[in-house]
Amino acid sequence: MNLFKIIINFVPNILSIPFLIGSFLYFILMPDITYYALGIYLDIWLPILRTFWGYPILFILLCIPIVNLALIWLLILQSFWVLLKFLVGVYYPRDELLGFVTMYPATVIIITYTISFFLSRRER
Repeated sequence: MNLFKIIINFVPNILSIPFLIGSFLYFILMPDITYYALGIYLDIWLPILRTFWGYPILFILLCIPIVNLALIWLLILQSFWVLLKFLVGVYYPRDELLGFVTMYPATVIIITYTISFFLSRRER
């Protein structure tokens, strides 16, 4: 719980509500995002992740320590990769919320560090 408070305190106050909405959307679409991450990068296509049973399966996977770490790093890597492809112009998610939500963690990290950097420089 202490780590969560540190992360929340690190995010500038003006961005808290949009970041909470994005986190909620990411949580809702987590099985689909994991389905594509495992399929594209590891060639493990698990169609059950796209059903209702995707949430219990992800919960079980996230309870296993080594799998948890690997899955989180895979999702972060996927987020930065999709954001990079979007910024370069190779990928554009047409009418698909999933593509934009996949970019969410990378965008949050970049925006938070950028704003915090400028706020810390301004305080000096």
